[in-house]
Amino acid sequence: RFSKIILAHYTVAMSSTISIELVILNSLCVILPVIAFVSPITVFLPVFFKPKTATTSQGSNADIDNGTAVTRSPSVPPDSDALKIQMPPLAVTSQMLQCGLFAIYAFYLGMTTLFIPNFIGFFLGLIWSTLYPLRMISCYKFQWQWQYILAFFCIIVGSITTFGFENPYFSSSVAAFVGVIMCTYPLPVMKKAIVTQNAALLGSKYMNLAMFLCCGSWVIHSSALVEFDVFVLTSNSAGVIVQGAALFVRVYLYRKIGDSEFSDEVTNFDITEESRLL
Repeated sequence: RFSKIILAHYTVAMSSTISIELVILNSLCVILPVIAFVSPITVFLPVFFKPKTATTSQGSNADIDNGTAVTRSPSVPPDSDALKIQMPPLAVTSQMLQCGLFAIYAFYLGMTTLFIPNFIGFFLGLIWSTLYPLRMISCYKFQWQWQYILAFFCIIVGSITTFGFENPYFSSSVAAFVGVIMCTYPLPVMKKAIVTQNAALLGSKYMNLAMFLCCGSWVIHSSALVEFDVFVLTSNSAGVIVQGAALFVRVYLYRKIGDSEFSDEVTNFDITEESRLL
């Protein structure tokens, strides 16, 4: 009898511990993705609010404009690519699409922990994707156009198949595929980032770190340890691998270039010319 009482207390204690751990994990699975979905602001703020400089025919460093000294740079014109977003649009358009589809999937199945961050992620992705063309490099215009249109098309189709035909797995399947693309967005430009020594092509370091932690938390949550979901597990596993690689590339560039020259800010080089070389 005594052993049964001890066993009962042990079972209750273990259940309580598991519940607490699950609450912590669920909280991280909501908070970390939201941080990751907010992180593109670290790319948008510098280019939207960074003071623009203009060229002068004489190449002087300072002129008088209406009685006020104005510093001018002869090397960076106002429309230079150095003052625009160098990150390809895939990072933000795929966020809008993946989060929109996973939000539909989670809402239909009543998965609150999955629905909350993805609903917020869709809203933020819509904002980033809409603002992107205002400061994008011209060579990315076509990419942004077809990705933006395709995202809305897939979300509409996903809504129809889920709520009209009661089949949420179209949304989850496409979301998982897009999630792999979204989480691995630094992959196509890693080589270019190393060759040009321009870490800005990978997004900001905050984006890479936030995505790495976000994907890591969802790998645990969607594994057999908590609540197995092959769609969520697939996309986030890819994210852990590639975002970890992006962080490794950043460390490599930091060690190679040095602290004084390493920066997430866009640098003054012709990205279209580099695209021809790679």
